[in-house]
Amino acid sequence: MRTGRRARASMTSRFEGLSMTRRTIAGWCFGLGAVPLVPQGIVAASFVAGGTVRHSWFLATYMEPGLRYPVAGGFILLGLAMYGAGYWAVRPAVTRRDPR
Repeated sequence: MRTGRRARASMTSRFEGLSMTRRTIAGWCFGLGAVPLVPQGIVAASFVAGGTVRHSWFLATYMEPGLRYPVAGGFILLGLAMYGAGYWAVRPAVTRRDPR
């Protein structure tokens, strides 16, 4: 409007100030981190714990009985590591202080 208030500055994204490499890393990690964490890790572990070992698309159900939980745990760790790497890519740079 002509006589109304000025529009406030829009909120900027953390992705705008990143280099292309960090932006790509963060995009891949945040975009695909849920796949190993939730379906291949948490859901597969709950299927194995419940005794539902039908061969579906969960990799842990195809493993030998002694390897099912470690495979599901590995996928959980992979998903958490991907989210951690995505967080590392978007966190602000830390400036070092002079130790004097």
